[in-house]
Amino acid sequence: MPEPNRSKFAGPPSLETDPEALVGRIESLEKELAELQGLATLGTLAGAIAHEFNNILTPIVTFAEMALESPDDADLTQKALRKALEGSERASFIASALLGFARRDSEGEIAGVAEVIRDVRACLVRDPKQDGIDLKVDCPDGLSAAMSPGALHQVILNLVLNALEAMKPAGGSLHFSAKLSTGNSPSGPNPGQREVVGGFPTIEIEIADTGPGLPESVRSHLFEPFHRGEVRPGGRRGSGLGLAVCKRLVDEAHGSIEARSSTSGTTFAITLPAAEPAIAS
Repeated sequence: MPEPNRSKFAGPPSLETDPEALVGRIESLEKELAELQGLATLGTLAGAIAHEFNNILTPIVTFAEMALESPDDADLTQKALRKALEGSERASFIASALLGFARRDSEGEIAGVAEVIRDVRACLVRDPKQDGIDLKVDCPDGLSAAMSPGALHQVILNLVLNALEAMKPAGGSLHFSAKLSTGNSPSGPNPGQREVVGGFPTIEIEIADTGPGLPESVRSHLFEPFHRGEVRPGGRRGSGLGLAVCKRLVDEAHGSIEARSSTSGTTFAITLPAAEPAIAS
């Protein structure tokens, strides 16, 4: 019996023998990983968000019921309407911030840094002061980075959540700062970026906490995926993906991220190419 022609049944090239296919598959998996990590971050916030929405709805319902029971009380009706408006605006603000975080791939490649910070603060829902943490933001309007707004949102939100968690229950301070620098950028030009004297302008972002700091065993593997060694006192043990995904998103924007840590706190420094609006300002 003749041997069948096996070439007719040959499948697609193996990833082992097709380097381009392997690179493409790795890039696809990295993108999926970033999306899943973003969903995990939202999951972390879900309980606080649900609690805040309940806090918003409770007075709306209470005042509405009181107004219905006393239809001739004009003052009560006005108060009920004001409470409903205030609560609805607050809920809308939180929902918009969350939707902005979810639409990472559809928002273009220019992020207004101050706007992203406002969205991040809305996503936190719980006021850090309730945990004894003073949050200070030093970010002028008009700074724009050549990065997807949703991606920058994901990076900053992860860093802020880690910092807040690290300072519990002792409390402390969290300082967020951003500025435009006209020094040399290692990445070169990007879309929407204008050359300036001495190199390419960048946006420099720092998130500094006064927590207990990172031990050396953690610092040496900080941006490696799935590394879940020691955590700072009070810190939660996550998936080991948050900082790895943050680094990938920053690298994709031709930026850099580094951590400086001591027993008096930790600072994450992010450098991103500046976009046209920031340079013009």
